[in-house]
Amino acid sequence: MIKHLWLSSFIVILGIFLISSCKTNKNLIVPKDHLVSKQDVYNSIFDKKNIDWFSGKAKIKVTDNNGSQRATMYVRMKSDSVIWIVIKKHSLEAARALITKDSLSIIYRFEKTYQVNSLDSLSSVFGMLPDFNFLQQTLVGSIPQVDTTRLWQQKESIEEYNFRSIYKNIILDFNFNKITGYLSSGKFYERSISEGSWTYSEHNPIEHLILPYQRKFHVNFDEENYFDLEIDFNDIEINTPYEINFSIPDHYLRVN
Repeated sequence: MIKHLWLSSFIVILGIFLISSCKTNKNLIVPKDHLVSKQDVYNSIFDKKNIDWFSGKAKIKVTDNNGSQRATMYVRMKSDSVIWIVIKKHSLEAARALITKDSLSIIYRFEKTYQVNSLDSLSSVFGMLPDFNFLQQTLVGSIPQVDTTRLWQQKESIEEYNFRSIYKNIILDFNFNKITGYLSSGKFYERSISEGSWTYSEHNPIEHLILPYQRKFHVNFDEENYFDLEIDFNDIEINTPYEINFSIPDHYLRVN
């Protein structure tokens, strides 16, 4: 059903933990003096630029076991406070979500229903625990503060610096392109239940940052269920406050 597809879409957009990356040229050998230093890569991982507000508009394509759908996504985020997302189809609002540090609320406009869940309760559905800080870092294309005391591995190939670390119970593999200094690809593993991979491309400058506009994600929930998400941003703003409107109409029916 459409409602269940949109629900899974919201959960994955908000609950699966993604990291930015960039396209690479295969088998390309570049002189060492043209490469980004490993120290600069370390700085990008551990010395983060502060983003108080993030907003954007993107075309999205969602594919899972039920088929594929296309829509437009609007997102607004206040650091350490709230994430707001609206999904539109054919210029009509289909769904609206509000995420705080401990809850996820979704309004379904077509069905005139809504859901309210704690973030903790979603772990029993998808085998992973959504984390608000991780979600916000993901939206801006950043890496969360990994725990190098528990896991930190590094190596390198001709084209990339390769790292493995952990955030809470999520193991992260991420690879930096040596030419651009951007993350090129990655994978995550959580409790041996869910796993996923990602690629990002079309990085563009926004004030003091370089952010990816095109993002592709693939998630396996188990042997039978999967989820693909493509996001193509055509507009991103940072550090510009926006009003966040979220109210559930009295006549909407709450569903589980």
